[in-house]
Amino acid sequence: MIASAQPLLIFLLAPFLLDETVTKRKIIGLLIGTIGVAVIVFEPIYYNGIDGNIIGNLLLVLATVFAVLATLTGRKLFHDQNPLPLVFWAFLIGALTFLPLATFEFGSPPTLYQQLDMRGLVGILFGSISIPFKNCFSASSIRFTEA
Repeated sequence: MIASAQPLLIFLLAPFLLDETVTKRKIIGLLIGTIGVAVIVFEPIYYNGIDGNIIGNLLLVLATVFAVLATLTGRKLFHDQNPLPLVFWAFLIGALTFLPLATFEFGSPPTLYQQLDMRGLVGILFGSISIPFKNCFSASSIRFTEA
């Protein structure tokens, strides 16, 4: 639910980064959505106080902010550039960034990958194939959308 706040953040930042127009109706929608996201993010404080749940929620908000910045930056870039090489380089840099952590994770619990059944393997395979295609299609279509 927290990551679904991306449209709210895009609307919040688009007037500054893309010179989009702001209307009264959009501002009312932004306020209602922001209240909903704030309730979801800070709900663990109500039930458990400050613990790992709130830290995880705040990290997810941070990841959402960076995804929004990538979307807005990409919107500017994709008007002038072919999106496929940009997506390729983004995936390559991301894969190289996670490679040291992945090798550490692969070696730490030896039974982790032995416990995967067919559903887990199919999910990993599907995600590793479908996510690059999804990003290519969304990067190609972003030039035709309005923030």
